[in-house]
Amino acid sequence: MTGIPQISVVVATLNRCEYLRLCLEALARQTAPSEAYEVIVVDNGSMDGTANLARRFCDDHRNIRYVLEVRTGLSIARNTGVRNSAADIVAFTDDDAVPERSWIAQIASRFATLGDEVAVLGGEVRPIWESPRPAWLTGALLRPLSAGLGWGSEARLLAGDEWLVEVNIAYRKAQLLKFGGFAEQLGRVGDSLLSCEGCINLLFARAGLRTFYDPAIVVGHHIHGSRLTPTWFRRRFFWQGVSMNRVHRYVDEMSRELHMGAQPARTLTEEIVVPTSAAEWVSLFDDADQTELERRLHTLEQLGYLLESQSIISGR
Repeated sequence: MTGIPQISVVVATLNRCEYLRLCLEALARQTAPSEAYEVIVVDNGSMDGTANLARRFCDDHRNIRYVLEVRTGLSIARNTGVRNSAADIVAFTDDDAVPERSWIAQIASRFATLGDEVAVLGGEVRPIWESPRPAWLTGALLRPLSAGLGWGSEARLLAGDEWLVEVNIAYRKAQLLKFGGFAEQLGRVGDSLLSCEGCINLLFARAGLRTFYDPAIVVGHHIHGSRLTPTWFRRRFFWQGVSMNRVHRYVDEMSRELHMGAQPARTLTEEIVVPTSAAEWVSLFDDADQTELERRLHTLEQLGYLLESQSIISGR
């Protein structure tokens, strides 16, 4: 493609050839003109047909590019995409996502109305169910699946306890680079359930930068049937607790390094309720008992945070 695009879209992928095909088809048929955006497919060492598929799309669409990143890690792959991007705005979606046709146009038009204090923009995520949704899966439990944020029908700045997910998000590239990009020592590697990629957003918030939510910016996200079990959710919440502790520690360290001023890291110590009997421990892992599931998942999240804070959890 010729000229500088308005938006660079980064899609990190690993061994999800069929999902990636659907994602790239959606990105190729955007309402935005092809010269207004580029798509950078970052292959994080796939062993399936990803490379051949991506190259076929590159042959057919001048605004799609393929980059191989052999160093394993989602944060590494995303930073590679940023380094290879040409636009001032870098948007991210997942290889198992299907952006709506107006996705890029909506990002471009919304960013044009926002001041420089807004560094992050994103929108809603519509679940694409691959298996029937279980009766116990409440609206609140959609968020750990990176879907159904539910921050309302009005476009607005997000409050401190609200967030965006990386399946539908865009950044001002200058701010991403200024704050070091995605933390490569954190985040997912392979099938790991660590989820630390969003810590850059907490750094932005600490620096006084804002996050904007626009429900008109929409992607669909495939919800894999393997994730629709209490067992998966227990693992997801426990590792979310581990992730939270690592994120808070990283944000504190980076804040000092960037001379942003030290602030105490958030702690959950006073909130943690540790099971005190064998029956309470058993109930945490009882698939047959789906009552108070959210409360039990929250307990596992707190335990993950506590164990990580005591350096009991290691590795990724």
